[in-house]
Amino acid sequence: MHTTPRFQFTSVVAMVTWLTGIACSKAPSGTINITTGGEVDALTREPAPVALVVDSIAIDGTAKEISRTALPASELDLGSVSQTDVGALRVSAIDASGTVLLQGESLPIEFGLLANTQMSVFVQRMGEFARLPQTPSYALASPIVGIANGRYIFWASGTSTGLYDLFLLAPTTSAPVLSRAAKSMAIFGTTVLVIDDSGATTLDLTTGSTSDIAAPTGGNFGDVAGGAAVYAPDGSLAIVGATREANATSATSRVLRIDASGTATFVNLATPRAGACAAWVEGHGLVVYGGSSDFAGAEVLDATATTASPLAFPPDPVIGCGATALDGHRVIIAGGQGSTSDPNAFSPARVIDVACASNCVPAPATGAAEVPLARAQASTVGSDVALVVGDDANGQTRAYRVTPTDIREIALKVPRSGGRLVTMPTGGAAVVGGAPEIEQYRE
Repeated sequence: MHTTPRFQFTSVVAMVTWLTGIACSKAPSGTINITTGGEVDALTREPAPVALVVDSIAIDGTAKEISRTALPASELDLGSVSQTDVGALRVSAIDASGTVLLQGESLPIEFGLLANTQMSVFVQRMGEFARLPQTPSYALASPIVGIANGRYIFWASGTSTGLYDLFLLAPTTSAPVLSRAAKSMAIFGTTVLVIDDSGATTLDLTTGSTSDIAAPTGGNFGDVAGGAAVYAPDGSLAIVGATREANATSATSRVLRIDASGTATFVNLATPRAGACAAWVEGHGLVVYGGSSDFAGAEVLDATATTASPLAFPPDPVIGCGATALDGHRVIIAGGQGSTSDPNAFSPARVIDVACASNCVPAPATGAAEVPLARAQASTVGSDVALVVGDDANGQTRAYRVTPTDIREIALKVPRSGGRLVTMPTGGAAVVGGAPEIEQYRE
């Protein structure tokens, strides 16, 4: 029988405060449960870790080690942490050489709120998928997935939705039913914008209230319905109509831009596209690739422009690709079909440099000829590392770790069809849909 280790948290500052006010009181304390979710042997199988290291992660990202305990162990004192500090707790299980074998991170919290309470941290083997604790009781087909309020995974398929709480590490007891079937979705805090061909509705996840909204001037919601939402670090986003599924009438140049304050405007690509992929590149803006055989292979729309500028790449009619930024100028493109690089099969992974000014050519990734996914999504999960997830020719969900120099498949824990990728606020990325389980990958 697997036993989950328990780790005791004690705030020295809180203890002093309590002992000063009431001499016989005990110091406030809480319990941190380390859970491995659906992978019950993660802490015990070879290679087995020899120690647990706990770091506090400040809001600015700086890390401070607060505890190191040899394994096996059932309890540890996390030492002196101010109850007014705000940050996350990162738990790493290491081998004798210091290599991290398992890791997990909590959401940010004011440490004083842990007094006399309990929280859990999900840890998993690095470089592989792991199932989150407490599986939802339902599976939605090919959902649209996002993160609400930095805490909840929210997914929608048609008018059905799901919510998973990353603080409690459990699905919520109920999820709202949408007033319109979601073709596109954007999330601001706890507000969800749902778009279909005929209009758009906002949903407040805290109250359940809904409100239909009018389209900004210069377009209508049907111009972008079915397009993916691409988020920028400042909280703004773009719903890119050109990323929707390619068919005879789906090509569009329209982009719905929503700034960090929630103000929406329609802007445009330089040319209509369909089935393209898109990513945000800091310092450049929205980069869109593929989806047209007649115009530049890529274009960029900066944060203030109303029309995108073509980049000097040859046309590439690839459809269904995934894209994610590796850094401030390189974007990795993987998956999809119909590329001029390999028009008779799935498209090869390649890297484009958006800073290139003339005669630009995608650089093929080495290590494999292609990522055999007919429809792909990509998320950056490490330095020069993308996780690419999508459906193969048989509709089965598969995942690949892609770098400029290596491509390899990462096995999912459960078979699924129509699984969708979401970048996680606690690090890594997760696959949602097509099976009840949610699986997370950490690099």
